[in-house]
Amino acid sequence: MQPTVLQILPSLDYGGVERGTVEIANELVRRKHKSIVMSANGRLVPELTASGTEHIDLPVGEKSIISIRLIPKI
Repeated sequence: MQPTVLQILPSLDYGGVERGTVEIANELVRRKHKSIVMSANGRLVPELTASGTEHIDLPVGEKSIISIRLIPKI
């Protein structure tokens, strides 16, 4: 069974944390792990998904009980 890694961040727009998230996700896929990133979309999503990482588009940066209820069971 392959390990699964979920990374959660507010968005995938350009920045240091966002770039690091994409790099880690790419390396996880290269090592045959299942890589999932959850964020409220952003400019780096196409690069992320092109490498084989699954992206879940949810408003996780919002401080709302509604946001928590939108998170799927993974």
